[in-house]
This record gives sequence, C-alpha cells and structure tokens, in this order.
Amino acid sequence: MPRSFDSQAKGFDRRAGLADDSVSSITNCIEKLTDELGDGTFLEVGAGTGQLGIALNKLRFPYIGFDNSAAMLDEFKQRNNGKSDLKLVTTDGNSQWPAEFGSVSVIFSSRALHLLDQKHVLNEVFRVAGTRGSLLLTGFVVRPDNSIRRRMRKQMRKILRDSGFEGRSGKKQRQSLLDECCAKGGELLETTIAARWNVLCSPQQSLDSWAGKTGLAGCDISGEIKTDILRSLENWARQEFGDNLNKQFEYEENYVLEGVRLI
Repeated sequence: MPRSFDSQAKGFDRRAGLADDSVSSITNCIEKLTDELGDGTFLEVGAGTGQLGIALNKLRFPYIGFDNSAAMLDEFKQRNNGKSDLKLVTTDGNSQWPAEFGSVSVIFSSRALHLLDQKHVLNEVFRVAGTRGSLLLTGFVVRPDNSIRRRMRKQMRKILRDSGFEGRSGKKQRQSLLDECCAKGGELLETTIAARWNVLCSPQQSLDSWAGKTGLAGCDISGEIKTDILRSLENWARQEFGDNLNKQFEYEENYVLEGVRLI
C-alpha cells in the first residue's frame, strides 16, 4: 500500500517546512541549472503542500505537480489561493506519472523519491524525459553529524534495527537512482548547496515528530512496538542530553540539489 501523508498535511510545513528565503534561493538555483533546456513541462514528484511548487510555477516551464496525498494537495491549493494556473494531480508515484512520453524538461523531487519503487522511478524518468534535453533533480536536507536531529535519527534507526526492522535509506536510494541514470547515458551534475540556514531544535521535537507519524523510517510497525522504540530512544536521549529534553540547540542545515542531465 502506498504511503500517504494525509495525517501530516496540516502540520507538515510547521514541522518540516522551509523558510521563505530558502525557497527563493532553491528556486534560483534550479532556474540556473535549467537555463539551457527546451520548453517542456516541469514535473514535481511528491508536490506536497506546494511550498516549493508555488515558486517553481513561476519559472518558464508549465508546471505539473502530483502527490498520492489529497490532503497535502489541498494545502497546496490553499497556499495558491485557489488559482488554477498550475496542474495538480492526486496519484500514486508508483503508478504511471501524469505526463506524456518525452514531454518533460525537468523532473524534480524534494525529499520524496526514496519513498517510491526505484525501478519504477527509473522507468518513468526515461519515459517522460524530453527528447530535446532534460534534467532529473533531487533535493534534500543535510544536517551535521553532531546535530540533535542527526544523532536522534541515527539512534532511532539503531534501536529499530535491534528490534528486527531495517529502515529505508534515502541516501542509498538517491545514489542508486543517479547511478542507474548515468548507466543509461545520463551525465551526473555537480552537487549544489542551494540554501543554508540555522535552526533551533530539541530532542523532544524529534520524539514528538516521530510519535505523530505512521511507522518509523519507512517501516510499517505496530503501535506497541513503536511506543517501545520511542521509549527506549527517550531514555537514551536523557542520558546523552540531560533530563530537560526541551532544551534547544542551534546548528546549520543545508538544502542540497543533486541530479543528472538525462539526454
């Protein structure tokens, strides 16, 4: 069953959204990377609440965004004030994408491609990629190794593994997809840091975020097992950071773009 973010739609931007100046910086980087492409469509895979999609729609390409969560796209439509100047489609990314053969100049996905079947993604990328030149771009957030979120996630995955579950690795799946694209004739693009910002976060915020999700690290687990894992993680966090789990720490995050020139 495809993973849906319906339950997270209302609070998604508050939990995982980007600052306005970061959105502008990311959009500018994408615009520069796509400057020499033909006039095909801009296809966003996993368009979500439209925080980037609204800005990307202002580029010269006709925009299509799709997501399997109708609730997330409802947030997108509200952000766009109900205007119909872009095309939004509710569909599963593991089904055929809403674009014709050879019609897309830019395939872009922010923090979403690793949720899909990678063989299907590869097939769809080369099906829709424009014959006059096209790019596949993936965007994701990078955190320093010593950051609270990175350390909490690393320990959560360790406890998950110790409980007999293997979480999904976005990094490994992104690299595998890019390697497969290059094997089919694509040219790897230089990795670009599109935006930087400082954040304040606490261990409790990570715990609360995972408590509000379905499953953990892409694994479908029972509520009882999830509760046990988060309880163990909380105990570990108290040993590492002290009993005040709401204490905030500041560090830098980066938004990174990777991609392949397909044709």
